[in-house]
Amino acid sequence: MCRLFLSINSKNIKKKIILFLLQSIHIKKYTPLLNNYRDGTQHKDGYGLAWYNNNNIHYYKNPMIFYKDKNFKNIITKINSNIILGHVRQKTESNTCYDNTHPFYFNNQVFIHNGKIKDFIKNKEIIIKYINLNYLPFIKGYTDSEILFFLYLTFLNINFGRYKKAMLEMFNLFRYLNIELTANIIYANKDCIIVTRYLVYNENDYSNKQIPPSLYIDYSDGIIISSEPLTNNWELIKENTIFLIDIKNSNII
Repeated sequence: MCRLFLSINSKNIKKKIILFLLQSIHIKKYTPLLNNYRDGTQHKDGYGLAWYNNNNIHYYKNPMIFYKDKNFKNIITKINSNIILGHVRQKTESNTCYDNTHPFYFNNQVFIHNGKIKDFIKNKEIIIKYINLNYLPFIKGYTDSEILFFLYLTFLNINFGRYKKAMLEMFNLFRYLNIELTANIIYANKDCIIVTRYLVYNENDYSNKQIPPSLYIDYSDGIIISSEPLTNNWELIKENTIFLIDIKNSNII
């Protein structure tokens, strides 16, 4: 599956971005305390970055591996922000193209996802029925992740901006529909960031307990969240966690 990155008030950020992007090509995964088949090693199907500038979120993405992108060095040089998100993609059921590349953006909101909706092609039409009709024209690609983004925005509207409650209700919908969902997510707007490490699955389908993909947090230099640790000061985020980061003071709730 894919790889996620979030940095808040971290030093030497360009170096950390490079270290994160190198997770696209390493031969052996680095997931301390975990040996989960849901974590992969090669993530060569595109990359994307998002960053804050005066309460506006800017983003750049390309459906190729970062070192083949002629614009990469220029983009890295231009990024000057205390908050940066990153994603490297390993495609599942949809093709490699710009519209299928993360992050997904809508009205100063971005969304990146490591995971999948199981049997997405079969279940897509069922899930789309729960998305607000006003959002459907803005769905440009063919990924389960983009569908998940607009489904979350729908639940945000229903819950009047209560971010954690909206995320939990979205996960509960998948329980109700009995559709397996792997959901390591980072959602961001100008006020807050939501991070999840989550898995919804039917225990009758497996003989062993299932766990979500890897996701770690590091407080030694600001806040760094990544699918694989970038330093030696990591903590594994607990399974089925949803937490909110207040942009103004970087508090985790």
